[in-house]
Amino acid sequence: MTGLSAILVVVQTIAGAEAPPAPPPFTVEMLDALPQLPGEIGPLPKLAPSGESPGSDPVAELGKLLFFDKRFSPEGTMGCATCHVPALAFGDGQPTASGRDGKPLPRHSPTLLNIAFNTVFFWDGRAASLEEQARMPLMDTHEIGMASEEALNARLQELPEYPPLFRQVFNAPPNTNDAYTALAVFERTLVTPNARFDLYAQGQKDALTGEEKQGLIVFIGKGSCTQCHLGPNLTDNKFHNLGVSPGEPETADPGRFRITHEEEDRAAFKTPTLRNIAVTPPYMHDGSQVTLEEVVEFYDKGGGTSPGKSPLIFPLNLSAEEKVNLVAFLRTLTGEIPDVAPPDIFKNDPSYRVATAPAGTEMNYVPALPAQISTLAELMAQGLHEQFTALGFSVWHSRPYTENRRAMAKTAAKRLAEFAPRVKQFEPTGLEGADHELFTATAGKLEARTASLAKSAEFGTLSEIRHLFTQVEGLCLTCHQRFRPDLVWVEAPPATAAADQPADNSSVSP
Repeated sequence: MTGLSAILVVVQTIAGAEAPPAPPPFTVEMLDALPQLPGEIGPLPKLAPSGESPGSDPVAELGKLLFFDKRFSPEGTMGCATCHVPALAFGDGQPTASGRDGKPLPRHSPTLLNIAFNTVFFWDGRAASLEEQARMPLMDTHEIGMASEEALNARLQELPEYPPLFRQVFNAPPNTNDAYTALAVFERTLVTPNARFDLYAQGQKDALTGEEKQGLIVFIGKGSCTQCHLGPNLTDNKFHNLGVSPGEPETADPGRFRITHEEEDRAAFKTPTLRNIAVTPPYMHDGSQVTLEEVVEFYDKGGGTSPGKSPLIFPLNLSAEEKVNLVAFLRTLTGEIPDVAPPDIFKNDPSYRVATAPAGTEMNYVPALPAQISTLAELMAQGLHEQFTALGFSVWHSRPYTENRRAMAKTAAKRLAEFAPRVKQFEPTGLEGADHELFTATAGKLEARTASLAKSAEFGTLSEIRHLFTQVEGLCLTCHQRFRPDLVWVEAPPATAAADQPADNSSVSP
């Protein structure tokens, strides 16, 4: 059996407990020589699968306005961009989304990036088209919450911006069907080409490092990842039970079963795309895995132990080096993420702003570490705050992104990761109930996110660093606003990149 044949073997007799035999050695040289990667994984097509261009400007611009508009929710507090935040790779960075009443929803908000290439939508696949996917959150009582199609139609007609735009774009008065079409067309523009993996698959063999190529070998071989993550968008658009307990019977999330009522679909959820996976944590349908390392560990042990687990999930027995290499490869899947700023009428909405230092200012060093820290105030002011500010100057206001900026980013991110675990050591006295829970949850998330940020600064892309930076910024703001309100944090310019900033897929590796 040749190395390539071993890679292409499909395991057909897996009982759910035993891993398949290890394939024969497969070298980087053999990988580079493959004319086609297994699972038909490769670069994204330039056009949507239908053959149509992924979006036309006038329709997409109307869809963008609808996407950011919160005036369709009864309280005027929730729109599509509330859960699909452009600065967070069109996710929200939280384990599960929050509904219009502020209460958590049962599932994680998946990214909308490259949604043009999906064939089913939502974790349970209840929508068969992107237009249908656009409609459902608008009508859902717990999400945007329009009372009915008639109510949405009336709102479209009464808001002053929409009648002239609908006449211009559709030659018709505002109506729900055209609104769903516009939203879908806008979402089809959210494509992320030119990941380093794409460049490699197109023949640029030096686009990946040796470590990353070893990770790709694990991905298509011992890791069996392409059994579910296949095709250009790295998803089979199918549903699988990972053996994770869905909870108590009265509160269990039935997954795909809710749609099909087939027992085999109980606790089965849609395979997500792996594109841009490094910038879209947390992971799984419930956001239960915080880092890529956690996800790899979960699959390596064979998933969960609950009944109904897919036979495609089994122990992998990866070595420590193979796990590191696999994560390194996954980080090469981050493409050029579109910079989407809110429309002008919503640009002053504080929830649509991205934090960083003011444009035109300068900082050429990473502040020294304090000799001693004994309180939360000192930790935040002299540790987290100063290092975070230095990182902000490094990755947002580097024109160009010089080696000095790269070094600053690595140093500041590493120090943030060192300081963050200490936050929980300085919990203010007297915190009870919700305040205690908020502090504990925030401290835990901050530790996990800064660890990912440090790895990203060392090995990832500029786009990845910026997105993780934004997530860490949100956690720091939560912590200081609630527990250190006297600190003044830097103000945020719009997220749109300036013309003289480096491309989002610029490598941060030396």
